[in-house]
Amino acid sequence: MKETPYSLIMRKLGQVLLLIIGSLTLISSLAMITTDTGGAIFMLFVGALFLYFAIKGLWSGKSVNEEKTPSNFVESTKATELAAKIKESPEQAVKLLASIEEEKRAETASFAVKLVMDDFLEDDLLSEQEEDTITTFINKSQQGVNELDGYGGVMSLMKASALRHVLNGKVPENIPDFQMPIHFNFMKSEEMVWAFSNVQYYKEVTRRSYQGGHQGFSVRVAKGLYYRTGAFKGHPVEEKNMEYQDTGIMVLTTKHIYFGSYENMFRVKYNKIVAFTPYDDGLGIMKDTQRAKPMVFKLEDGWMAYNLAINLSQNMQ
Repeated sequence: MKETPYSLIMRKLGQVLLLIIGSLTLISSLAMITTDTGGAIFMLFVGALFLYFAIKGLWSGKSVNEEKTPSNFVESTKATELAAKIKESPEQAVKLLASIEEEKRAETASFAVKLVMDDFLEDDLLSEQEEDTITTFINKSQQGVNELDGYGGVMSLMKASALRHVLNGKVPENIPDFQMPIHFNFMKSEEMVWAFSNVQYYKEVTRRSYQGGHQGFSVRVAKGLYYRTGAFKGHPVEEKNMEYQDTGIMVLTTKHIYFGSYENMFRVKYNKIVAFTPYDDGLGIMKDTQRAKPMVFKLEDGWMAYNLAINLSQNMQ
């Protein structure tokens, strides 16, 4: 999420407040040291902790969760100006970019693209006009796609474009070069939509054990020897767990979800899936068979995987 001037001021005020609280806590700990040594040590630790985070934030200019930003305030300001110009006129934005020092153009343009995409995706949807605007700038900027994606703006554009196409029942026209080996034998009637690497595949596994004991009594038949009457009365106990199977790639096409690794290779047709489960870091599915077990694919962008899969199942069949 982009940081506005207001949020920047509030974050700095919060860090100053931490600095004040930490200083007061240290002073209080020194006053307590003769009367309550244990409490003083605890207060000393808390105060030092407050001071650490306050000083770290003020010196670095970043909060713990803050995203990557340009190396200095001047470049950030230029990127903000460039982003505004992109939305107004991509052609004029290209001219503005040309006026920036050559060694700083790529980073400035990359951050500007990110700012524009953050603004365009405020409503979680990318319109065709918005896509045309940012694409025109990218194509005319004379900057490489990899350089322009330094802050993730280009990838964000491609994801949003792919989702809009799928929502409209169309195959995405502009997908990235995923730079991974994809050896699936796709059917003639299907097309690849998206691919995810380093996907961890989990499936539900049921473990059965027996619990119980003997019922009856023991009868002594000789010295040190007993005979036990009765029978073993045990009952099965089942324990279900999601167990890791393998790591590989997952590909979403217009017809199937594919997963491939060294030990597992399979595809699942969308109309054979009875339920999709969204996770922040993955996608869960349940096949429409009597003995089906939940399957989970853990990956970096669970939101993207879920929204693509469920809309492909509804709009592309």
